Amino acid sequence: EGTAPPNTIAVVGGGIGGTAATYFLRQLYGSDLQIDLYEPSNVLCGRVATIEIAGRRYESGGSILHPSNRYSKSIAGEFGLRYAERANSLLSFHDGEKFLFRSSEWKIVTIFRLLWTFGFDLIRLHWFTKSYMDMFDLIYNDQKMGHSYTNVHDLLFAVGQDTFINATKVTACKLFAEQEFGKNLIDLVLNGGLLTNYGQTCEVNGFVGAVAMAGIQPGLWSIRGGNNLLCSKLHESSSAHWKQKSVTKVSLSSDGKFSVSTSENEAIYDHVVIASPINRDKNNIDVSTACSKYCPSTKTDLRHYRRTVATFVKGKLNSKKFQCDSLTSCPVIMCTSNSTFFRCRAIGLHLPVDYDNTNGDTIDSAVYKVFSDAPLTKNQLHQLFEASSEIKEADWFAYPLFSPPEQLDSFVLHEGLYYTSPIERAASAIEMSLVSAKNAALLSYNHWYALPRSSSSKTLNDRTEL
Repeated sequence: EGTAPPNTIAVVGGGIGGTAATYFLRQLYGSDLQIDLYEPSNVLCGRVATIEIAGRRYESGGSILHPSNRYSKSIAGEFGLRYAERANSLLSFHDGEKFLFRSSEWKIVTIFRLLWTFGFDLIRLHWFTKSYMDMFDLIYNDQKMGHSYTNVHDLLFAVGQDTFINATKVTACKLFAEQEFGKNLIDLVLNGGLLTNYGQTCEVNGFVGAVAMAGIQPGLWSIRGGNNLLCSKLHESSSAHWKQKSVTKVSLSSDGKFSVSTSENEAIYDHVVIASPINRDKNNIDVSTACSKYCPSTKTDLRHYRRTVATFVKGKLNSKKFQCDSLTSCPVIMCTSNSTFFRCRAIGLHLPVDYDNTNGDTIDSAVYKVFSDAPLTKNQLHQLFEASSEIKEADWFAYPLFSPPEQLDSFVLHEGLYYTSPIERAASAIEMSLVSAKNAALLSYNHWYALPRSSSSKTLNDRTEL
């Protein structure tokens, strides 16, 4: 009672986590706080991006949201963002030579093929995935009550207890086998979904496997105009000062405040939120003089991010290889882990982010997006497409290279210095970044006002509510 809010807080990184942190900080502290957002790029949202091809824009980064993503839905609703239309494509699994499964334009035929290939495993998969989503849903009420977590382990344990923690310690292959899912579901659906969403096989941790399965469920959505509108709206609402500079160092001052340095100057802040991965594949921000215990460093952290190349093609699929002759009859192609398609992971049809069939838009405005491990050669593209009028690619380190047992690191580098990226080692997704951003804002707020709301290894049931 009576404690004034901080004067200044810096947020480093203008991706979905960083812009969300500015928004949640503003909600908690009110209008008197000055928030500076450091982001050197000329656009916000980082890996949630779009690309222009044939005069239209398409999702090139984080492109899907789940119906249970409460923060994403709430933010979209608050700012009047509409849902985008999605291409209604058939689904298939391909090993590079032939289809191992292909859905049909006839629903009854698809149902028969699903039962023949997977038995009742897909029904069991739905309930398995739903159980994970239902447990994770507990985090929203927990954060609404003001609770924060000092590390990833405690956040996961609070909502999923040993189920979530144990899932991060074993491979998805093992987790799904222990749940007695059949070989076809693991080889095709699990590996196909993981290759599409994370560029990796079921050797990732089991928690990522469950998240990836949520990413192939019905009801997925995105923002009309591009998911990066989430970032621009969050930043606009927060009134944060956008400093288009790259941060090189964050250090602890003698008075307990933090110095944020760029190549040009430095500024002093009461608190700092780092919302950008400190990793040899991503960013090199020196925080060595500011950490108290856990200290992320490009020199000591040997973990990597996974390279992903998204190639956008305005053209026609190889009709002989894929047995289709029109945009509507060509399926989404999920490649298997042993695919002979030169590490091609998936081929899908995508509509422009501003697609609107009520204004005369047709399926002809769609383009193909091909995920691969490396840029595709002309010869490789020719194997996939018999004709193309325009090709563009987005090449980046999109998500962590997962390797269980995962190291579930601290969100707190020092009291007042918070780090959102450790959440990605459990699973990487837009909603995970939003949850971590809210947690960072709550950690800051609870520390500033000395509120006993930072939880450590406690379940939702054994805490004393305030």
